[in-house]
Amino acid sequence: MSIDVHCHHLAFSPKNGGHIHPKFSKSYRIRWYLNAIGVLNWQDAFLGRMPEKERLDERYRELLVARLDASPLGHAVVLAFDGVYDANGFFEPERTAKAVTNDAVIALCKESPKMLFGASVNPLRRDWRYELDKCLDAGAVLVKWLPNVMGFDPGDVRIEPFYQRLRETGTPILMHVGFEYAVPNINIRFSGLDRLEAALRAGVTVIAAHCCGGRIIYDSPSLFRDMRTLVAKYPNLYLDVAALASFHRKSRFLNALRDPLVASRLVFGTDYPIPVHAWAFRKETAGRTIPENYFAKDLFIKEATGLEREALTRGYAPIKKRLLIARPETFHQVV
Repeated sequence: MSIDVHCHHLAFSPKNGGHIHPKFSKSYRIRWYLNAIGVLNWQDAFLGRMPEKERLDERYRELLVARLDASPLGHAVVLAFDGVYDANGFFEPERTAKAVTNDAVIALCKESPKMLFGASVNPLRRDWRYELDKCLDAGAVLVKWLPNVMGFDPGDVRIEPFYQRLRETGTPILMHVGFEYAVPNINIRFSGLDRLEAALRAGVTVIAAHCCGGRIIYDSPSLFRDMRTLVAKYPNLYLDVAALASFHRKSRFLNALRDPLVASRLVFGTDYPIPVHAWAFRKETAGRTIPENYFAKDLFIKEATGLEREALTRGYAPIKKRLLIARPETFHQVV
């Protein structure tokens, strides 16, 4: 049974647990993503016409559930997305490009047995312990961080109690590494490769998103070596392949597949709803029919490029302790 460890929920309306900054909601970037997955038609995307937020949210939920249920995947971790918080730990809507509450994802996960809850808790919020424990009680299998967008440094000493709580509960972090292309960055340094070490040293299992990033289009040999050094040093480090079916991340994907040590830590992820660039993998998929289903297409392209079958199930390993507590029947099926 296979698992996608990196699938995003998206909501626009506060009624549905969403927050989208007005400036970001009008950007071509968000309209392009919504058009690519069928939430927004190309005319509205091109002209900047956005339907009512509630209609967008309903369409997004319907398509996500239908596509996942029709896919060959066993499960997908559906992610919340916390916002930016000020020095006193209060939410800052003006500095937050997008956010989706944990409660919204908890509700969504009830719509499909394939969905697992991925929480998101900014460690600088005043009520982080309450929010984290609430999410764990609700069945969260991991915590999602995008530090350069959420506005905090993973190496900040104030976060050490957060790491301790994650270690105690066997909860991994799915942490973004590298530049963020989909959402405006606040501080790119917060997503540097070196920022992974605080959590790793604390004994927390980390899934580094996008195989630690790399450079756009052309992968950096030095950055790849640095990533490989971390993989060799920390057995609690995994690397997801989310968004690596994109033309600008293909170089990092190919390099990861060629290195036996790095390949042994890869776990499958899509980064739904980020578009899949099938055209960039014409050589790898030549003569074969590419599936239309988003998840099946992403899976097909990555397998055709050389992703091993073990990577499709390896994503259960870092979440197994949480899965046993949250979904024991699922745990016994897959672990």
